[in-house]
Amino acid sequence: MNPKAIPRQLLLGHMDLDTREWFDGVLTASARQVVKESTEQHSWIICDGDVDPEWIESLNSVLDDNRLLTLPSGERIHFGPNVNFIFECDNLKYASPATVSRTGMIFLSEANVDEKLLVRSWISKLPESRQIVVQDWIDSFFYRALEWILNHPMAVQSTKAGIISNALSHLLHYDSKADFVVGIARGLGANLTEDVRGEFCMELAQLSGEQPQAQLSKVPPLLSADGAGFIDPFRIDESLDPTKRVVLTDSICAGMAMVLPWLYSGQPCLLVGPEGSGKTMLLEQCFRSLRSTAVAVINCSAQTAAQHVMQKLHQVCGKPVSTNTGRVLRPREAERLVLYFKDLNLPKPDKYETIQLVSLLQQLVTYNGFYSQTLEFIGLEQIQIVASMNPATMVGRHALTSRFTAVVRVGYISYPPREELEIIYGEMLFSVISEKDELSGQSKWRNDQECRRLAKTLLDL
Repeated sequence: MNPKAIPRQLLLGHMDLDTREWFDGVLTASARQVVKESTEQHSWIICDGDVDPEWIESLNSVLDDNRLLTLPSGERIHFGPNVNFIFECDNLKYASPATVSRTGMIFLSEANVDEKLLVRSWISKLPESRQIVVQDWIDSFFYRALEWILNHPMAVQSTKAGIISNALSHLLHYDSKADFVVGIARGLGANLTEDVRGEFCMELAQLSGEQPQAQLSKVPPLLSADGAGFIDPFRIDESLDPTKRVVLTDSICAGMAMVLPWLYSGQPCLLVGPEGSGKTMLLEQCFRSLRSTAVAVINCSAQTAAQHVMQKLHQVCGKPVSTNTGRVLRPREAERLVLYFKDLNLPKPDKYETIQLVSLLQQLVTYNGFYSQTLEFIGLEQIQIVASMNPATMVGRHALTSRFTAVVRVGYISYPPREELEIIYGEMLFSVISEKDELSGQSKWRNDQECRRLAKTLLDL
C-alpha cells in the first residue's frame, strides 16, 4: 500500500463519533489478516510511500519490542515474530528519532545502479537474431550518450533508471543503425529542453556517425492495436472543422513521433512544456489515431485529490468485475481507456510536501490498482495513465517526486519557432477566409502566399 495515496482515516481506520463503532482501515485490516496466519507463515506489510509522522507515529508500539498495535477502540493486536514491516520511501526528512531508532535502515544509492544490468535485461527479451547486433550498437555509443545526459540538466527531475527506461521505450522497431540512433535521440533526449536537445543530437552524431537531428520528425513504424499491420497516424482528419485541424509542421511531427510509441505500447507518459506550447493539442491529435480507445479527462486544480480519480474510474468503467486474480475495473465502452490528467502539478501538497494525487498515480503505475472505500484492492485492466503539466518553476506549480517521474515516460515540448508559426497561422487564415463569401470571390485571397503575408504581419504585431 502507499500510505499517502489514501486519506489517513482510510489507512488507519476511524471511529464513528455517534455510534462509537470502529471501522478498520487498510493497514489495520491487513494487520488482522496476518495475525490469523500460522507462525510458520511469514508475512510482510509493505508501506511504499512517503513517511510522515501523522501516520507512522501510530506504529511506534508495533515497531518496538512490544509488537503491539493499540486501536482507538481499545482493542489490541499483537504481532508474532513472523510479521515484518517494510517502509519504502525517498527520504526521511520528516521522520522523527522515535521512528528512526525503531527500524533498521538500508540506503540504496543511485550511484550503485548498474545501467548495464538494466540494458542486458531488456536485450534478453529481444528475438535472438537481433540481440548480437543490438548489443554491438549499445556498446558502441549508448553508454557514452547516457553519460552525457547524466551530466546535463533535465526538464523534469528523474532517476538514472527512469532515464534508461525512457531511452529503451523508443528502441522497439528499427531497420538500421540510423533508425536505432534516431530512437536513442528521441528517447534519451525526450526529457531535455530544446537547446540541450540540439547539443545532445550533435554529440550523438559524433559518437555514432549518423545524423539524428534531421530525422526526429520522421514517424517510427507503429503497429496497430490489433497487431494486424503498421498504421500512419500522420493523416489529416477531414471530418474536423478546418479551423481546428492540426497543421503538421516539423515540430508537431517530432512531438507526435515521441509520444505515439508510448501510447501504442500502453506505457504511462507525462508531457511537459510551457503554458500555451500545444501539449493538449498534440495529445488530442495523437488520441485520434488510437483505435477503439476512450479518453477520460481530469482537469486538475489545487484541490484535486485521490478520491476524484476513483470517482472518475467508476464513472467510466462501471462496477468492478470478478476475475481469477481478484476484482478489476475495465473500460466499459471501448477496448482501452486513456485517463488524461491535465495540469498534473497543480494540486497543492500537504505540509509534508506530498501530493496525494501523485502518490495514487505512483501506486496505479507500480501496482496497477488501488484500495476502495470497502478496503478491497481493485485492479486495473487496459487503462493507461497520460498527463501533461507546465514546468514546476511557474507560479502555482509544484515539483513532482522523482519516484513518480522515474516510472513514467517523460517528454518535453516547447513553443514552435517563428517560421512554423507563419505556416500554422497562414493555413488557419486561409481556411477562415475561404469560407467568407465576401472574400472568397477575390482572387487576391485565393493565394495562400497572401494569407502567409497576413499571418506574418499578425505575428509582428
